[in-house]
Amino acid sequence: MMFVPGNINLQNVPGQMISGLDADVVSWICEQSNQRVIEELSADFANNLQQLEEDGTDIMLPIEIENQLNDIELSSIPESSKNQMKLTASRFRYFLQSKNLDIRFEKFILNKYLRYFYSELKKQDGTYYAPPSLICFRAAIQRYLSSAEHGRPHINIISGHDFQSANRMLKAMVGKYLSSSNKCKPQDKFPPIEEHDMVQLRASFDRTTPKNLQNEVIFNCLYYFGLRGRETLRRLTKNTFTFNYDGKWRRYVSIASDNLSKNCKASLKPSDFEDARNTRMYEIADRPHECPVVALEQYLGKIPETFADLFPKPLTNPRDSNIWYCGHQAVGKNYLSELLPRLSNELQLSKRYTNHCVRVTTVSVMKEQGFANEDIASVTGHKNSNSVQR
Repeated sequence: MMFVPGNINLQNVPGQMISGLDADVVSWICEQSNQRVIEELSADFANNLQQLEEDGTDIMLPIEIENQLNDIELSSIPESSKNQMKLTASRFRYFLQSKNLDIRFEKFILNKYLRYFYSELKKQDGTYYAPPSLICFRAAIQRYLSSAEHGRPHINIISGHDFQSANRMLKAMVGKYLSSSNKCKPQDKFPPIEEHDMVQLRASFDRTTPKNLQNEVIFNCLYYFGLRGRETLRRLTKNTFTFNYDGKWRRYVSIASDNLSKNCKASLKPSDFEDARNTRMYEIADRPHECPVVALEQYLGKIPETFADLFPKPLTNPRDSNIWYCGHQAVGKNYLSELLPRLSNELQLSKRYTNHCVRVTTVSVMKEQGFANEDIASVTGHKNSNSVQR
């Protein structure tokens, strides 16, 4: 027998069109059938059906499987992105709390809340954030909402129609920054290292103390391999590097392919994993005191065999001339990230450089030597050669 939905007005349906039954009989059959279905459904199953109709979601997997899936997804996010995501979410929540608004934005996020939040985004000194910072704030909130922990991928605060007025406010804040007197040129943020400062830096790497030798190795990793970020440095181990010879019997060191940059991590593009870094650190045979390969070899020989990390803590007064570094504790990420700022102060360089300035210096030197942007990108790990030009 044909099933007739209960929301159809059977009085308007000619009886002869329903298997010869009149409208009253069909109405009674439908009513009894619907009642029987409701009675046979368990309360839990009925609640699940109702939930599916309300939000269109799937029936939940067991919690242990959900946790495993969440862990897999979260492990693919760089640590710096996760930290920025949490910090921005906390900042947004604190803002809502200070305005006596609902802080549960993971469940009840509103365009008006974001619009209000963007309008008051300023630094501690009252100046406006630069456009890249504003974009990062918005992206961090978007990642936070769509992460496995909160699972709201259907919300798009970047291009969603419901968030147009919030994004207009974000553009207005960009305009305020551009019209303010505190704006700075993006290229001034990470200047390449001046030639006279580079000479002074190189002279400080005398290899006579554990700290100086380690400083040189950290600097060479940044300079020759175009590495960036303290997380990338912190992941390096003694097995990261391979010593080899090229076709002309020139000795060089290459970096293992499994040490992917943040740009390649969690990418779905196969091209991002093909020759992600085509980098070699060559030996300077006629100047061993300046040779980065010799420095790395000497450094690796001073680390205890049982310690795998590349950057253990330097010993203040090593008792063994062959062991200069701690065998159970590595330096922290903050120590690695502060190398150039620390050396800038200690050596009284002309500028306060950051680790990223070393990467910019690598790009500048290669450009001066006539390398194409695509070749430079293969060294630095940039996904887009236009980023090299910028």
